[in-house]
Amino acid sequence: MRTGGGLRPQPEVVAGASSLRSELDWYLSLILRRLDEVESKLNRMLEDLRTLNTPAAIGYSVRRGNLPRKD
Repeated sequence: MRTGGGLRPQPEVVAGASSLRSELDWYLSLILRRLDEVESKLNRMLEDLRTLNTPAAIGYSVRRGNLPRKD
């Protein structure tokens, strides 16, 4: 197997249309796996932002009464 530009090992290329098809399928699956990883990371970041976007996370405490002043 050969590697291409730091990517995971890919199938050997054998002459013929079926080998080209298998190589394209391999690249497509690699791209789809990477997109899944990116989607998961974005979902985690979005969830983190949602939990950080609360008054307590910003440094305000309703219980202590230190809400920001309205100037």
